[in-house]
Amino acid sequence: MKDREKNMTSRRDVLKALSIGGVGSVMGGMPVGSATAANGGDGEFFTDFSDGYEGWRSRGPLRENRIEAGDTPTIQTGDYGLQVPFTNSRAGYIRNDKRAREASFIDNQYLLARVTTSATGTNSPLVFGARLHYTGPRNEENTGNGNRNGRANGNKHGDNSADDEQQVVESQPIVVLQGSSRYLYWDLSELDENVRQNVRRLELTWVFNDHPPSENRSDRGNDEYDHYGTVLFDHVRLSNDDAEVTKLAFEDKKTELSRYHGSVVERDIVRETDNMVFGHQIYSDDTEIPFAVIEDESDNGDGVQITYILDNEKFVFDGDQL
Repeated sequence: MKDREKNMTSRRDVLKALSIGGVGSVMGGMPVGSATAANGGDGEFFTDFSDGYEGWRSRGPLRENRIEAGDTPTIQTGDYGLQVPFTNSRAGYIRNDKRAREASFIDNQYLLARVTTSATGTNSPLVFGARLHYTGPRNEENTGNGNRNGRANGNKHGDNSADDEQQVVESQPIVVLQGSSRYLYWDLSELDENVRQNVRRLELTWVFNDHPPSENRSDRGNDEYDHYGTVLFDHVRLSNDDAEVTKLAFEDKKTELSRYHGSVVERDIVRETDNMVFGHQIYSDDTEIPFAVIEDESDNGDGVQITYILDNEKFVFDGDQL
């Protein structure tokens, strides 16, 4: 009986620690979101720009360039990052064909890119998107999650036969605050296997949310612009590690809330049980954000899982890792 009470108290302590400090407060080892975490996990690097441009290229008069890690603290992974300029008259864009053909999309569930955004004359967020070009029969059912659900547009490129069309599947828009560093995520698991086996190109695009390029084709890409910005890519990679991606997404969510509302000054716990803590985080601007930490049986019934709900977004962790 005492052992059971002790175990319940221990689990309650863990839940309370999570509610106060988040995942990093009870996890050992390197802090979540660190350079070591960025290199870890099951997967493969698409690129970290250590060997030049590594097949990446942009378009238009403003071209990409490599930035040394010593020139900016936002490069965490290697010795270089890739900085790509853009304006409100032309969408930002980079693509890679060679690495996309060589990468193992079929063995990895997630595509990740670490970016840092900056601009002059505007505080507009940036809206990112990712696209995979692939060969194969037309399939309008392909979807994918890129911080949200993805979509397939089935575009043609070239004059291939109907049995071997060039098509495109793209993520849903991914919004990144101005002047911030965070990961872009695309869950590829819902894409048709044929898509992931036959990728021919990866494209990453972005625009100012408040100042998108003109819809008039004759105005697109001209040399006149009102707003100029850059995106610095730390690395682009594939991962098959659910736990790692969830931790990174959770840390980015907390950082985003702090950017909007300031620091957490108080936590008001409304209800607490042996397997649940519910309350509000109160920020320095007096905003109250709901949170909940719930312990439950894992989906496969082989242990426990911890669900952290923050601002109505759900993050599920393996309880054995906490």
